[in-house]
Amino acid sequence: MYLLPVVLFVLGICVIIWAVKKDSSPSSENSEILAILKGIASVKMELKEIQSDFRKAESRIMDYEEKIINYEDSLANLNSELKTTKKLLEDRVSPEFITNTILRQEILERPIKAQGIEKYHEVLELSNQGFSITDIASRLALSQDAVILVLKTAQRREVI
Repeated sequence: MYLLPVVLFVLGICVIIWAVKKDSSPSSENSEILAILKGIASVKMELKEIQSDFRKAESRIMDYEEKIINYEDSLANLNSELKTTKKLLEDRVSPEFITNTILRQEILERPIKAQGIEKYHEVLELSNQGFSITDIASRLALSQDAVILVLKTAQRREVI
């Protein structure tokens, strides 16, 4: 690609030298020589444009290759982080860990369920005694919304 302009230049010089040596020829040959030189010049200009486009394309390709390398590096880093995280989770979440966690959760939920059932019955008892929602909430340390929810749930169970 880089050799072609040099060849065209040398060819142009050769045509000029040939024209100078044949200077005694008729003018029709001079016009042919001039046409040849113009053709060589236009080919050279087109070649320069092609080279410029080629350099731009080459530059874009290099940019894309660099981006691909960066993406591949990022992907490799993410894969290694994923493997590390997976290994940490596998080490942490052993069968003993799962069993202990389930047992702890069951132990912690037992009093809450029992406490919730007691509060539920207390709300119903105080409501049957004629206490207002505000009074029931303040006596049992519940929110008014919780008291309303318990009363609505009890009403639905009676209807069913």
